[in-house]
Amino acid sequence: MIKKIIFGILVIVGVFLIITVLSDKKDGNNRSIEKNSPPAEKTFKTGVVPTERTFKVGVVAIPKGFSGPGTGDWVGMFPLIPQVAEIVTAQNEWRDSKEKSGEMPEILQLIQMQSKTYNYTPQFGIMFTQGEDKVILDTPNNPINGWSNEDGKKLYEKTALNICKTYNAKYLALGIEVNTYFVNFGEEKFDEFVAAYKEMYDNLKSQCPNTKIFVTFQLEKMKGIGAKTFGKKIAPQWNLINKFGNKLDLIAFTSYPEVEYKSPNDMPSDYYSEISKHTNKTIAITELGWTDDDGTFIKKFIEMANGMNIEFVSWIFMHDLDFKNFVPLSKTGLIKSDGTPKKAWYEWKKLKETSLK
Repeated sequence: MIKKIIFGILVIVGVFLIITVLSDKKDGNNRSIEKNSPPAEKTFKTGVVPTERTFKVGVVAIPKGFSGPGTGDWVGMFPLIPQVAEIVTAQNEWRDSKEKSGEMPEILQLIQMQSKTYNYTPQFGIMFTQGEDKVILDTPNNPINGWSNEDGKKLYEKTALNICKTYNAKYLALGIEVNTYFVNFGEEKFDEFVAAYKEMYDNLKSQCPNTKIFVTFQLEKMKGIGAKTFGKKIAPQWNLINKFGNKLDLIAFTSYPEVEYKSPNDMPSDYYSEISKHTNKTIAITELGWTDDDGTFIKKFIEMANGMNIEFVSWIFMHDLDFKNFVPLSKTGLIKSDGTPKKAWYEWKKLKETSLK
């Protein structure tokens, strides 16, 4: 469910960013997004800044007033990123179409393009599923839709290699919430992916030794909680980490505890530190969020993450999604869709302003 929502949003984001850039080119303007930014959203005030933090912070870029293609204040959104993020999530399907298999997805190009201007590091990620229940590994030369498709596997690796070599990528995920793939397709198919991943990992590291390569897991499913939200009971899946052996440079998760708990205060104190019982590797949280957080969850997370070996944590949305009907996670933004900052904005901004150890 979570990946399906996020996937749809990121695809829409990519389509509109492409339209925006092409429109500027047609106008013959070399306009800087920063130069044309309205000042209204750049003057938020913050409270007392904590003394230090031990992990980098990030965000998924969603603009004010975003409700679909052709909407949202993208010009005003980019200058906000440095206030709350050092990392921007840039993940999408591994291809823009079957015919473009092996080519760089345009949304990843665009997020990279703005990174120098706004001083953030993209956290790249590619997906081999569309939503949660459709695999997209068939190619024009091979209709097999799975990891037994050697042509699909080679082109998937080609896309990953383009990302890490062209952009000297620091972070690259070769699968998103892969334990969801395990749940929906079974262990045999999952093991096929792991075998393909290990082969790709070795090939990529030989050419991009400084890129941290990994997959992401959905933490609540990994814990075996959230049955009411997910619609079925899922057994704990911590053993899946071991299947990857020493081929994960980070142990990365997405996390939305509200699928199980009504309040952040209901969460056990070892909610995140439990991860360290199953790995001694560095941890990353690539997507973190709580609907309309008043700062309680962010403060709770910081408290629970204290002392853990975490490299970065990214909040799921900059702004709420401006949908007429409620969609799960659509109100997890740091800022309301009309541009009004939430308490979560101030808490995340304070965290960003804290000195990084």
